[in-house]
Amino acid sequence: MGLKVASEVIVRRKVIVREPSGGTAFKEHPLLLDFLILKNSEEDALYRATFVAPLRTDFVAEEDYRRALSDHEANQRTYARQLLTKVIHGWPEKESGIEDGNGNPLPFSADHLAELLELPYAVTACVKAYREAVEGKQGAKGN
Repeated sequence: MGLKVASEVIVRRKVIVREPSGGTAFKEHPLLLDFLILKNSEEDALYRATFVAPLRTDFVAEEDYRRALSDHEANQRTYARQLLTKVIHGWPEKESGIEDGNGNPLPFSADHLAELLELPYAVTACVKAYREAVEGKQGAKGN
């Protein structure tokens, strides 16, 4: 069977989220997420909208440079969340490892995904798992 270049690819991957829990300790939370693998042109468009469009070339003072650097860091966080919003297409409700405040399984929804993506350590883990999927890594042991 050949490689179908026009096909949509959705993969389920294990994501290990390391939640800070005081001092230098972490709690590991294994999650299962379904990722849509974006085409290069789709990710390029998202990248251009996030980074290239607001790019300034009139850095004439140190203050301008510092503001641009701060904007770039904020844009990186925004880009990661926007990318994950596009590529995370769901999670298996009971096996996902994602829970509400009472410990009940949290069903996939846009609002619940937005809540997950408010956690910086979850964003880091999800981006890593997505990149590993794109690179062809199995993800069997998580990330």
